[in-house]
Amino acid sequence: MSESPIISAQKGIDGTNGTNGIGWQAGADPNDIRNSNSGQVGIGTPAPERPLHVVAEGSGDVSYFDTYQATPNVGVRRANGTLANPGKVLAGEPISHINFRGYYDDGAGGEGFTAAVAGIRVVAVGDFNAPNGGGTAMELRTSALGGGSNNVRMTINENGVLIIDDMPTSSAGLPAGSLWRNGNVVNIV
Repeated sequence: MSESPIISAQKGIDGTNGTNGIGWQAGADPNDIRNSNSGQVGIGTPAPERPLHVVAEGSGDVSYFDTYQATPNVGVRRANGTLANPGKVLAGEPISHINFRGYYDDGAGGEGFTAAVAGIRVVAVGDFNAPNGGGTAMELRTSALGGGSNNVRMTINENGVLIIDDMPTSSAGLPAGSLWRNGNVVNIV
């Protein structure tokens, strides 16, 4: 009885003869995990489009992160500059953005994944000059029915003020824990 190799270095893992890489195959699916020559890793896809590209068909759960005796934590870190010479994050720059996209078919031959139609974004409020950062705000973004870009619909600023719909030019003077709605401070106590 012979077993299939679990790890194999092969030419043409993307279905062509031009790309080398490493493939991990646990079962019958040859696309279990792929590390392409470009350094991109694909799980469930032979052609990863980003540094980590996960494809799951027939499952709503794409990933789990389990920890025991500790709180699960997924860290996202950002710097300007390069890996060899990183630079601080500046006021107004996004630190991270989680985008949500859907697959469309316009009925006339156009189909694919949309641009970002909704998202959650964390933005630097001030320059990051110290280990504790420069203050952050969190935005919730959505797009209108029929398309368009995703727009900020709600923001929690650096003082914990919840701002819905329109963003005042400066929210620094609003009381902590207050709610800003359509140009007015709303008392929620």
